[in-house]
Amino acid sequence: MLTPSVTTPHDDTLANALDAGLAPCTHEIDEAKHAQAVERVAEMYRRCVGERSVVPPLYHPGGEWERYINERRTLYGAMISDDRSLASDLLRSFWRNELGLIVKEYASYPQLIERAQPRTDLFLERLPRNHAIWRSVFDRPTQALAIPPVGEPWGLMIDGVLVAPKATRFHALATQCAELVRTNPEPSIIEIGAGYCGMAHYLLRDHTNIRYTDFDLPETLVLAAYYLICANPGTRVTLHGESANPPTSPGATLLPNYALPDHPSTSADVALNTFSFSEMPRATLTEVLG
Repeated sequence: MLTPSVTTPHDDTLANALDAGLAPCTHEIDEAKHAQAVERVAEMYRRCVGERSVVPPLYHPGGEWERYINERRTLYGAMISDDRSLASDLLRSFWRNELGLIVKEYASYPQLIERAQPRTDLFLERLPRNHAIWRSVFDRPTQALAIPPVGEPWGLMIDGVLVAPKATRFHALATQCAELVRTNPEPSIIEIGAGYCGMAHYLLRDHTNIRYTDFDLPETLVLAAYYLICANPGTRVTLHGESANPPTSPGATLLPNYALPDHPSTSADVALNTFSFSEMPRATLTEVLG
């Protein structure tokens, strides 16, 4: 059971860092480009929904992800009905609305806004700790953890940088993956269950020679597609259904989880999964690993 942390002399400093980290964070983007991004994402999702009737049950959402999706049908319904305005509004602020549980670490945005305990104390204890460990391991300035304001992100302000939930973990994973393929001039990295593609953002931002592929549930892929298109505007991002052939140039390809069996097993230099294997039913995990 979680218990509140003991009050320390640094509480005022941390409280100020949290206030700054929760302040409004607007993504300034050309409206035409934003509308195009939302339409691409919606078209991909509608395609996935149309294919769902022939998708094996093993690839259907289950467990906590089935509950998560069922509780957040507003966005998915808007894309199916082609309500572009609603879909655009929800994606534009997905870190701070009902979709935001996908980004949380230790505490959710509503919990931090309300200063709910013990979650707020846990957040204020562990994010700085993770940042200190990250600095000691990688010896990088905090600026390396910076992310663009896509989705109206929040977090803790450290060294004048908004350090988002999971940022240290995502950056560490991206750095480690890149190190594993550093001798390959154009390596291929596959991630199964990338969430909103926080790791992929750092990987593709810092290494322009990598071919990255994400396989995930269509509902999660929606957020990943939106985030990468907007957060990495200089990167090729190809969505499910946009190309008949797998792209061979560096960049990102986002595919539904049920497309995994069709992917050549020898086509990746690194295959990565964090957390979602432990959330899958045994039969699905056996299918994916097989």
